[in-house]
Amino acid sequence: MQAVWVEPQLRRYALTRPVLVLTSTRQTGKTSTLRRLFPHEPI
Repeated sequence: MQAVWVEPQLRRYALTRPVLVLTSTRQTGKTSTLRRLFPHEPI
């Protein structure tokens, strides 16, 4: 299951905030989501 509903919000927040914190339980796709959204950023 992909976190599609949160992706537009993360992109919008990234435009105005220098740091994003994405928290959730283990193995829910946090890193995969961030890597997909921001492939050129160090994660």
